[in-house]
Amino acid sequence: MIKNILLVGHKSFLGKKIKELGQKNNYLNMFFLESYFNEDDIYSLSKKNFYEKYFSKYPKIDVIISCLHIHKDKFKDELLLNTKVYENMLFFAKIQNINKFIYLSSINASENESLSYAHVKYRVECLFNNFNNFIIVRPSTIISIDSQKNLSGGRDGNSFSLFEKIFNYNLPIPIIGDGKYLFTYCFIEDITNFIFLLVKEDILLNKKVNFFSGELMNFNTFIDYIGKIKNKNLFKIHLPLFFINLLCKFKIFNKKNIDNLLNQEIYYNYNNLIKEKIKINQLSSLIKR
Repeated sequence: MIKNILLVGHKSFLGKKIKELGQKNNYLNMFFLESYFNEDDIYSLSKKNFYEKYFSKYPKIDVIISCLHIHKDKFKDELLLNTKVYENMLFFAKIQNINKFIYLSSINASENESLSYAHVKYRVECLFNNFNNFIIVRPSTIISIDSQKNLSGGRDGNSFSLFEKIFNYNLPIPIIGDGKYLFTYCFIEDITNFIFLLVKEDILLNKKVNFFSGELMNFNTFIDYIGKIKNKNLFKIHLPLFFINLLCKFKIFNKKNIDNLLNQEIYYNYNNLIKEKIKINQLSSLIKR
């Protein structure tokens, strides 16, 4: 039976991959929003009016997949916009009796309000408590290594663009601090294939699934792996944290992204992740190619 899928957030790094693979699946009809939601509409429209404007044209959707996250400079704006837009999407899901809602959250989802992005993800997750057919997938940092051994990934796919340039010109690799902080990742092909498995099979309903490589790795080790994959000899420069904070003040680096990288270990209990892991150990196999 062919399933009708509505993908929200199809322009994101992960969304583009889901769209690409979804269009190749014969058992899926994939739909995408013609344009992203207007922020004024998110603030002002009632759930019913929002549904009529954005969702009424999709009357026979079986599964919603959402990668959407609205990033704002101010935490309160980011929290309000994301919670309201997901309230509207859940209203649509209930009206249309959607069979399944797959929400792409983050491995870093946290109750701690000082961790703004992580807390927004957590608050959106809480909205699903009153919806019976959800699956929350919490990917770690999403990466891709193509056939030319180019590394891409992160929020928009460009988070490693600086490293790529440095690797290509054989320059010293800048590492924040000592580089010994926890770093978790997953491959974009694996997370995408997993999402389509969830679409196809009725498994893990009303569950939260942590999705990452399954390897206990720090950022130093990760960069070492990438260097071996690229067959490059590495020389690292460890940048002290006070210097990084100074660069953040001048907006050369994004403070939220730096904090997210340095503090992964405080977001969650890594031992619990290991127990629940979906192991995808591919870096070592890529080195051998």
